[in-house]
Amino acid sequence: MLRKYQNKGRSTLCYNFLLGRCNRTDCKFAHVRGAEIPGEFSKDLIEVIKPGVEAIVNEGAQRSSNGNDRQRGGEGSNKRQRTGGGRAY
Repeated sequence: MLRKYQNKGRSTLCYNFLLGRCNRTDCKFAHVRGAEIPGEFSKDLIEVIKPGVEAIVNEGAQRSSNGNDRQRGGEGSNKRQRTGGGRAY
């Protein structure tokens, strides 16, 4: 863990931002660019999240091959679709 981004032993780093997914304007965590993160920390982070990422990718591939895309918002799902620039809620 990067000591610079710790408070009372807990991380203050926004992992969603680091992975490119945080777009909260009121995020309480530190938004740090990947270029500011040491290479060793990046390698460790990749090793930690790799099994989860592989499981999600494999699950999606299995659902696609079984024709069962509905559960993840695939074609024919009940998820609301965007229409004409409006927001889906």
